[in-house]
Amino acid sequence: MDLIIKKETVDDYFAVENLTREAFFNIYMSGCDEHLVVRNLRNTKSYINELSLVAFFNNELVGHIMLTRARVEKDEVLCLGPISVLPKFQSKGIGSKLMKDAIKSAKNMGFKAIILLGNPDYYSKFGFKKCKDFEISLENGQCFDALQILHLSENNNIKGRFIYDRAFVADEKELEEYEKLFPYKEKTEPKIKIEIQK
Repeated sequence: MDLIIKKETVDDYFAVENLTREAFFNIYMSGCDEHLVVRNLRNTKSYINELSLVAFFNNELVGHIMLTRARVEKDEVLCLGPISVLPKFQSKGIGSKLMKDAIKSAKNMGFKAIILLGNPDYYSKFGFKKCKDFEISLENGQCFDALQILHLSENNNIKGRFIYDRAFVADEKELEEYEKLFPYKEKTEPKIKIEIQK
């Protein structure tokens, strides 16, 4: 597959948001909010253009990954997400290629670690491990298997509470207005129900 991966540009913004919506709609919730999260993250100090990567196949935008600044206590780390691949291009290695390129870039930029919330079966193949094994929890003290870390440097001894940008929490009214910019899609029950263990 002749895949081109490069930094996101301003010209890609809305197409990336639409791609993200297509990838997440009715997956984890009725509708989705990840496309709004992407838009809002770009307007924060957490956004790092060099770590917002797009994938093109035959000049069509087919994937996107975003890593933003976060911290565990006073240690600066990265938060991975969202990562999106157009549904018709999923299971073709595009997500894996985006992951590998983003991890390599983050390491080259000197970041200590990447943290994410996601399926351990998928992310473990990139070296992610459960945060609870490293005494890392969410800001509220919760910790569960989906919270994972990839250490990018040796002996960084990161531990404590993981604090990510507030832009990850979408406002319902803002989402309702923002949805008007996109073609209508019918909301259904989510395909995957996530249960947070306490």
